[in-house]
Amino acid sequence: MISEGEGLHKLANILVDAAKKSGAELAVVEKLSNAPFRAPMVITVIAKTRPHPKVPEFEQYLSAGCAVQGMQMAAMAQGFQGFWRSGTWMFDKNVEQAFGLEGNDKIVGFLYLGTPECVPTKTPERDISKFVEYL
Repeated sequence: MISEGEGLHKLANILVDAAKKSGAELAVVEKLSNAPFRAPMVITVIAKTRPHPKVPEFEQYLSAGCAVQGMQMAAMAQGFQGFWRSGTWMFDKNVEQAFGLEGNDKIVGFLYLGTPECVPTKTPERDISKFVEYL
């Protein structure tokens, strides 16, 4: 579900409404009212799982996550920048209802996309031995 322009206001309203219904503090509500405007486009990625004999539900969720990564990489290859945001609100029942989720459908993330205002800095290389094991 793509939000841009007026859609960003609608997304902000969905998040604010959910926060108010959950009894969130005013600071949280204020932060959520501004959250969608960090980029000119926010894609809410939803995994719509369906029973399938060869594709388990878990794999369908993973595929939706891969779609987020693929969209982000494709945008970056075209000179855009983006970040994949998750968090509490993607699991909120009010947010799920606002997006019309049914059954086991899940929001897998919010992908913020836009043109960078500055050149991203290169991340220092890490020693991968802390994260990788070999058989």
